[in-house]
Amino acid sequence: MLELRNLTSDDAEMLKNLRLFCMQESPTRFSSSLNEERQRTIDSLQASLSKSRAEFFIVGAFDRDQLVAIAGFTRQRAEKALHKGDIWGVYVMPDYRRNKLAGRLMENLIDQARELDGLSTLLLKVTGHSIPARHVYLALGFISFGCEVDSLRVDGKSIDEEFMRLELTAR
Repeated sequence: MLELRNLTSDDAEMLKNLRLFCMQESPTRFSSSLNEERQRTIDSLQASLSKSRAEFFIVGAFDRDQLVAIAGFTRQRAEKALHKGDIWGVYVMPDYRRNKLAGRLMENLIDQARELDGLSTLLLKVTGHSIPARHVYLALGFISFGCEVDSLRVDGKSIDEEFMRLELTAR
């Protein structure tokens, strides 16, 4: 049985290794590049993972002691945008796909976000290559509100990103 929990600073090395793997395995699905991920230090990841849960957290799925999936949350910092949070870096290792793990990770993240004072909207971006991910987000109630054409370029190839949102509370 997989364990879902928020990552702590003790998980920084496993997080770095998983992020490096996902940038190699699925480079068109993330805005970060492999080179950027390589430059991130364990110390900087530990510092991020030590932040207040109201600002930042990463939900991880563990198979015994192996990190196999992640989904990140960051609350927007601008005073006028504190009601919004961004979901990023959702990734499930290939051997763990097609078993609803991404949906379970996202439900866990959404449940935690609902507990945060003043947070009413979750935002995410999904690349055109991530059709299974898009289906997960739609099933969770996210709605599309736009598309940025040529948002990213990977090896000279143009990648579009779709913007999606989930309202957590009534306005």
